[in-house]
Amino acid sequence: MKNKINGILENALREGKNIKLSSNDYKELIKYLNPIAKKFVRMLCDQGHIKSDIVNIVGSKFMGLRANFKLEKGTLKDLAQVDNIISKLRIKPKLISINGNDIDLFFQPNQVINLKSNNDYIDLVFSFIDYISEYKDLGIKFIGWNLENHQLISNIHNNDSNNSFTEELFNWSECDIYDWSEQLIGI
Repeated sequence: MKNKINGILENALREGKNIKLSSNDYKELIKYLNPIAKKFVRMLCDQGHIKSDIVNIVGSKFMGLRANFKLEKGTLKDLAQVDNIISKLRIKPKLISINGNDIDLFFQPNQVINLKSNNDYIDLVFSFIDYISEYKDLGIKFIGWNLENHQLISNIHNNDSNNSFTEELFNWSECDIYDWSEQLIGI
């Protein structure tokens, strides 16, 4: 596995210190990194590739955490297939993005969360990775987080931290669906 990861990274385009991966290379890399997701996230933070000081910035923007699963190519006929998988999740996503047979799940906090330290942020990501691992038999994998959109992080030091991925903080009764291919519009 280590050789395959190194091969992907060595063959990637570089722009200064930044590595530019194609969509296919990114998906391949994620496939190999899922078994070691927590170690990989910690390594990225330690090397400065993740803005781990996000909690020091009042009003930081945090869209949420992201997972993905794939359906067999050409098998997505209607939303019932996606809904069947989503119905098995204890915590429902805020947004589902469909692009062909790739289904991305965006888990966004349903209220402002309070993170008192950089480690609280990492603990939240780790808690999400643990949650996603519960559903590996459904093919759901951790693929990251988005640091844009709604202002949902505070850093009030006299309040308790919300650094766990819980139903109370992340569950949504309704979710938005966006179909990039528009093949499911109207279903």
